[in-house]
Order: sequence, then structure tokens, then C-alpha cells
Amino acid sequence: MIITITFTLLDLLILHKYLNVWLASTLEWLHSHPIAGGVAFIGVFLVGSLSFFPVALLTLGAGYVYIDLYGLFFGILIAFFVCYFGYLLGAAVCFMRSRYLMRRLILKFSNRYPIVRAVDRAFGTMGFRLFLLLRLSPAMPFNALNYIGGITAINFKDYWWATSVGVVPGLIWTIFVGATFGTVDQRGVDGNKEFDENAVRK
Repeated sequence: MIITITFTLLDLLILHKYLNVWLASTLEWLHSHPIAGGVAFIGVFLVGSLSFFPVALLTLGAGYVYIDLYGLFFGILIAFFVCYFGYLLGAAVCFMRSRYLMRRLILKFSNRYPIVRAVDRAFGTMGFRLFLLLRLSPAMPFNALNYIGGITAINFKDYWWATSVGVVPGLIWTIFVGATFGTVDQRGVDGNKEFDENAVRK
């Protein structure tokens, strides 16, 4: 997540190359199709989760884009709900995919190795608490945890509620970072972008 945020900050505020091209076309399309844009964002979150794409980058982009479309307060609010539904959908689909494709392999390992059996049993009995702590940890990648949940003994209900609660703090923080990028890009670092640009030219 730190690498993603650093690259985004450098490109949006200094390089003005890769993401700016994408944002310009995205903003133009979202202005014309606000509802379809929200649905598309959720779909992109699902594809990103399945393909291990860093969804933090999408969250940053949502904060940046929606503040430009709807202002600071409503932009952050709409970005949160769009990203939240995208996170939950991606987490649910990845869990099911992992549970039905990889669970049998973990059961075989648990029969051979006691440590694997103990960890798997812990997720079965204390799944909500363990998975909530993992979701709250910034060191644990979102996509990896989706698949880890599927291969362990945690039931879907505990996984779902732990994910629903655990992703909220990081999601809000990342959206605020994206919104900050958008504010700085619109107004300049000191609140006067036109003055800053003229000063750079001189």
C-alpha cells in the first residue's frame, strides 16, 4: 500500500503522466454516466481482487475522482460506498473461489502437519476475532486475505462480518489520501494553483 500511495503521489503531483491521462478520460466519462460509473468501479474492484491487482490504487483513484465530481463531502461519501461494495463483492467471490478450489489441499496438509491443523482449527473456533485482527492490520494485503479466508476453516458468516468491519478504517484513510491528492491538484499546495504554475514558468 505504501508503494502504491508513493507512486500515485509522485505521478499526480509531479510527473503528470500515467495516471493523469487515465483520470482525464475517466472524469469525462463519469460526468456523463454517474450511475454507470459507480457500477463500473465496483466491477473493476471485483476484477482487481480476482487478479491480485492492488485495490488500494483503485480506492485512491475513487477518492481523487469523486471529489472532483461532487465536492469534498459528497465525493468522499460516494467514494466510500462505491469502494465498500466493491471490496465486499471482491472478498466474497475470492473466498468462494478459494474455498472450492483449494480447501481440500489444506485438509491434506492438516492431516500431515500438526501446526497446520492447529491454525486451521483456530480459524474454525475463533474465526471472527482472528480474521478481524488480520483485516485491521495494514501489513496484510487485502487480496491475499481473501484467499486465506477461503482455505481456512472459518465459516463464511464470520469471514463476511470480519471483512465488513475490518476494511472500513483502511478504506476511509485511503479515500481521504486520494481526496487530498485531488484537492492539492485542483488548488495547489498553498491553495493557489494558478499562482504556483505561473511561478514555476518564471
